[in-house]
Amino acid sequence: MCHIITDIENTRCFWTPARLSNDDIYQRAYLKDCTEIDSILLNTYINADELWTLLEASNKHCLKDLYSLEDNSIMIEKMKSEIYYNRYPTPGYTPSSFTIPKVSKFMDEVIGKILMYKQSMFDKD
Repeated sequence: MCHIITDIENTRCFWTPARLSNDDIYQRAYLKDCTEIDSILLNTYINADELWTLLEASNKHCLKDLYSLEDNSIMIEKMKSEIYYNRYPTPGYTPSSFTIPKVSKFMDEVIGKILMYKQSMFDKD
């Protein structure tokens, strides 16, 4: 559920404004920023070691009848390799469509929504 909440908020905050904009320069900047922002965050985050540990320990799940746990494990390992281990930020690149402060605010808002959802699961008495 956390991933779904994050995707919905990403679509609302970043993707939809870029998609609806008629500004080709902004749209290209958005696409470039998408390829750079994870690397920038993962390589500059003060608690990066803890984050890497959490990524490594992530649970592997599958949706019954859609794909197997083995297929999912292969996909996760491929994503870790291509997205996290072998991608580095372009030296000197500064994102423009979503800046570090915007991403930080986004993360705070999404974490708040996830925590509200989590609490609502326990308030159903």
